[in-house]
Amino acid sequence: MKKLIKSLSLFLVMLLIVGCSQSVERSDRTITLIQDNMTNVINVISEIQFNEQELQQQFESMINSEQELQAFANEEASIYQNIQTRQELMKKLDEHRNTLADLRDEIKVQAERNELPSDQVQQVDQLMEGFVNHLEVYTTDYQANLTTEKQLYQSMANPDLDYTQFFNLFDKISVLTTNNQMNLEKVIELVEPINTILINLKVHLANIQEAS
Repeated sequence: MKKLIKSLSLFLVMLLIVGCSQSVERSDRTITLIQDNMTNVINVISEIQFNEQELQQQFESMINSEQELQAFANEEASIYQNIQTRQELMKKLDEHRNTLADLRDEIKVQAERNELPSDQVQQVDQLMEGFVNHLEVYTTDYQANLTTEKQLYQSMANPDLDYTQFFNLFDKISVLTTNNQMNLEKVIELVEPINTILINLKVHLANIQEAS
């Protein structure tokens, strides 16, 4: 009987160890997925910024072409392809935002099971809430601004456009660009603090694995 009780005790201990190990692995995987999606967000934003930089050169090329402002009437012009590319990148960004929102919920559940330190999870949860919300504002406003931006460029092909009207259109495009940049800054400023806490959580899990 004593041998049976001892065997059962050992079996239960092994189950607890295995269960703990699996919980640590799940938590580690969730954090890795958050880090990966954060990286994906930054990569997409980098592509958007690259296209924004290309826009200036494309705009100048069209202005200096033989067609001059009439070049903006061509729907196949590089500047409109640029807008289309950024629209597609915005869709990708929104997909990563939705994934991060789901992962935020997942890491909170794991913290409730005492797999992760609640204070650090609370911090990363608050930061991720801000990140996801600011990212939503950035993508929503940017997509609306792209529609307006395209309309403004198309307006430049108006044969009756005078000098003052041209620069008014240019000023409106600058306002859109400034709005996008302001929204982006609120997203970017949260990246480093989130990554710092995620690294700390990774270290915490690594220590648990070493101790087990």
